[in-house]
Amino acid sequence: MPQRKNAKGAQPANPFFWKHPCLPQVSALMKTFSIGQRPSGIAEMAKEHLGTGGKRFRALMTLQAADLLGVSQRSAIYWAAAVELIHNATLVHDDIQDGDTTRRGRPTVWKKHGVGQAINVGDLMLMVPYQILSCADFAPAQLRQLLGAFAHRTVETVRGQSLEMTLKDNLNFDRDTYIQALRGKTGQLLALTVEGPLILSEVDPLRASQIASGFEALGIAFQIYDDIWDLYADKGRGQVGNDLREGKISALLIAHLERCPEDRMVAAEILSKPFEEVTTEDVAFWERRFEHSGAKAACETWAEEFVEMAVTTVPDQPLRGLVEDVATALGLKNLKERS
Repeated sequence: MPQRKNAKGAQPANPFFWKHPCLPQVSALMKTFSIGQRPSGIAEMAKEHLGTGGKRFRALMTLQAADLLGVSQRSAIYWAAAVELIHNATLVHDDIQDGDTTRRGRPTVWKKHGVGQAINVGDLMLMVPYQILSCADFAPAQLRQLLGAFAHRTVETVRGQSLEMTLKDNLNFDRDTYIQALRGKTGQLLALTVEGPLILSEVDPLRASQIASGFEALGIAFQIYDDIWDLYADKGRGQVGNDLREGKISALLIAHLERCPEDRMVAAEILSKPFEEVTTEDVAFWERRFEHSGAKAACETWAEEFVEMAVTTVPDQPLRGLVEDVATALGLKNLKERS
């Protein structure tokens, strides 16, 4: 197999994207509300998970959007903490569903504390954001709008995750259904990071939702590239081809079967194998097949189309620059190179 490239995206055009003076306050707020008023076992488990780090990418997006839109720092911090906690809740539950034993170099919650407690930790972090939002100093009308947006997009996130799982269960290789799943599981929380600041800057809620949908498209593009990186780059998981090992329906597999439908039965066979029985030779075989059919190039084109969709959906100012920074930070093709 060829030497792998690192999957981490290039640094964004804005050198301050990975930094924000309010980010420590966001992390502190997440931890404070998750721990609650008294020590408990679940509080310690939640604190332990949050202590594993992560880029806090969704919080950073929120803070940057709030700065661009003139939203107060206090309001931005509370919204960022709520969105970032929801994201972490999905990670805890995803690790159970995927059987992942490590995250950010440490044992996952379910691996260390058991599936039952991991479900509890994820549930806690699904509920705590509503406490956070209720304690912020939002105007009553804005709070109703924010809670409506928050509930809608978190519900759609769960729907997307469930739909992705049915793809695997039903061996569904339909591209439109796959995109619908990505729009839910990844796109919704990226959209939520900017929808809140838009509402807080007194943009009409319907218009705020429409603008935020551009960031849904970035989430779809990222997930398509993530499928590519899983096979052709080092994602820091110790080996490549984990999507094949986990029996996941990926963009690469869908693109390949669109071009080579005769491989459907062979694809079903590899997806049905237990994780530990998928060999490096199996992975190498599919890497060659994807290259031969043009599946990798097709997926890159799909991702680029969704990046362009984001550009055309988000107005020129003030959030267009954030689209470019996010696209670059996620490792997507730099938009400025194509302008």
